[in-house]
Amino acid sequence: MSELFSHTPLESAFTWLCTTRKHFPANADVWHLRFHWQAEKQRLYQQLNAGTYQLSPLQLIKTAQGDTRALWSSPDALVLKCLTLLLTPVLPVHPRCEHIKGHQGGKKSVQRLHQVLRQPNAHFVCRTDIKGYYARINKQTLYSQVQSHVQSPILLNLLWQFLHYSVEDGGTFHTPEYGIARSSSLSPLLAAFHLYEVDAHFASQPNLDYSRFMDDFFIIANTRWQLRRAVRKLNQFFDQYGFCQHPDKTFIGPTRKGTDWMGYWLTDKGIQCVAPRALANHLTKLRRLYEQTRTLSAEMQAARVVGYVRQWRVWCPIVVHTGCSPSFGLQLP
Repeated sequence: MSELFSHTPLESAFTWLCTTRKHFPANADVWHLRFHWQAEKQRLYQQLNAGTYQLSPLQLIKTAQGDTRALWSSPDALVLKCLTLLLTPVLPVHPRCEHIKGHQGGKKSVQRLHQVLRQPNAHFVCRTDIKGYYARINKQTLYSQVQSHVQSPILLNLLWQFLHYSVEDGGTFHTPEYGIARSSSLSPLLAAFHLYEVDAHFASQPNLDYSRFMDDFFIIANTRWQLRRAVRKLNQFFDQYGFCQHPDKTFIGPTRKGTDWMGYWLTDKGIQCVAPRALANHLTKLRRLYEQTRTLSAEMQAARVVGYVRQWRVWCPIVVHTGCSPSFGLQLP
């Protein structure tokens, strides 16, 4: 029997871990793993292929900004990245699920919808969001779905441990009954795979245009009745999986009234401007940045704020290339 975890995915996962945790503090466990990598790699290689590796509970840590995060240990994060690399070619993910790498991404999704909304048959839209998607995923349902595509007991054992994770806080352990951990490279893949049936159904409908980005849905229909049937079917899927719509992030109605998608405001004329919610979040983060840098010198504070605003403006003025005109410039508020 060939070994599942070869040195190649271990090295790829190690490179990824070093990149993502290069700014961690000096007492973080990633530095111990990097210093002893050759010995740790052999240990992980033996335990993973023997099926004896055990994930540790997530640890609650405080970031420099004062926020609390649940974090996997560095060896666990590396193992979960390896598991992601092995499951990616096995688990089906629909092309219209656009948050996965290689499936367009946020800006490409906005550009495509800009074209679709300007068509004469794009009159009605449903834009909705699953309330607490990660926290409401049924562990047994997701595990059964993966079992239909994965037969390796080693991979299934690691997946079972990941789904039934625990969080440790000052000696108190908590294992959520529902949901999966967000802070993992494996989470986006499972979130995309979990609703493959939903994606396949709506993408195959001849009178609809469908997009999904993680837990956000965007459905365009020609008539009000086509949209009503689509919304009814979407709600049936939500009931089947145990989800519900987010009341503050749902819009159902004519495209001319406009709705937001990936931070942009879209109407029947395509992209119009930055969405009000995205602009409000930008201003909130800007105020927080002023508060966080209040102890720095005026020059350093200005540099931090200007750097953030510059990065935001790089994201903001998206240019949509259409088939009719060379480009479409986004209006900035």
